[in-house]
Amino acid sequence: DSNAALNRLYQTINALRELLSPGIERPRESPFVLHEQDRYYLAVPPHTWIDLPMFQELCYRGARLLREGDLEQALICYESAERIYTGDYLADIPQQYADYAEDDWFWSRRYWLRDMHVKLLHGIAAIHRTQGQVASALSYADRALRIEPTSEAAQREKLLALHAARRRAALDRQYRLYCQILDQAQLGTPAPEISTLYQQLRAQMSNE
Repeated sequence: DSNAALNRLYQTINALRELLSPGIERPRESPFVLHEQDRYYLAVPPHTWIDLPMFQELCYRGARLLREGDLEQALICYESAERIYTGDYLADIPQQYADYAEDDWFWSRRYWLRDMHVKLLHGIAAIHRTQGQVASALSYADRALRIEPTSEAAQREKLLALHAARRRAALDRQYRLYCQILDQAQLGTPAPEISTLYQQLRAQMSNE
């Protein structure tokens, strides 16, 4: 019953306002729960630290520093962002309220943030590889691939890290695995850039 549901919503909003502002005479005047354009907003106190915008800012700053060639500062930003990301956005929502993906009240945001996480992981892998820290590069590339096995950028970093580690057999296995993953997902074959990179890396190791 939509009327009953709305009545319960209003009761919950009023209770929340009274809880956050004890003794308030007019709950509608609560400074913490606002009503604008048919939506309710939680207004946090000034200077409140919120992880989501901080995660985004660190990712953007790290990407800019990486483009500018400042690997050390980019790594600091990326690793700080990685520590903030502790799981999927709104992962604690009960499943019965998250099953309706077609409503898209948070799914697109969740996937976008997850994609940012994957990007920063293979970004960290690239920095470690450039700095000669191959084991760390492989570790971060693997973490990115566990989240998104079809990520071309993460696969690229994994292949480059295996090449840097001089592991030709593992390089071949990784490329075959990537082909299998794409085939199972009905996504065709690896992009020409990945195939060309694999052939180049394999040829370089064969000539050494």
